[in-house]
Amino acid sequence: MTALYIALFAVGVSAFLWFLGREISAGILEDRASREFAAIHSARPAICDEEFCAAEFSPAEAAENIPGRIRRILAESTGYAPEKLRADDDFWFEFVEGDVVQLVRDLEEAFGITITDEDLMRPDVCTVRGLVRIVREKSASTTQPSHRVP
Repeated sequence: MTALYIALFAVGVSAFLWFLGREISAGILEDRASREFAAIHSARPAICDEEFCAAEFSPAEAAENIPGRIRRILAESTGYAPEKLRADDDFWFEFVEGDVVQLVRDLEEAFGITITDEDLMRPDVCTVRGLVRIVREKSASTTQPSHRVP
């Protein structure tokens, strides 16, 4: 019976160490990604919202300066300089580490939309471009006239 307890204890300890190792590895990867992005970000030239929208988005996507507004909201949430953020910068490491709830609230408040959990599962949600798509889709769906039957 003692051998069974020792075996169960060993399995439990092994499972715990395996899980802990995964968490530590994930943290190391996130830290490395954050440091690499910070180095790239700091070396970039700054561009204003108008240049950013013209260079990275079609005129339809850039309407109402939605990309520039999202870029500033994302910058405030992540602490990066907005004028150095680009449309396809991937902030997966910030979404894993940071408080994404506040970012979602800020976007919802700024654009009068509701972002669902399903929206947050999109593969491009961690980029300015992905957030622009979500905001434009949600804004279009809230401005569509309703067709009610009298």
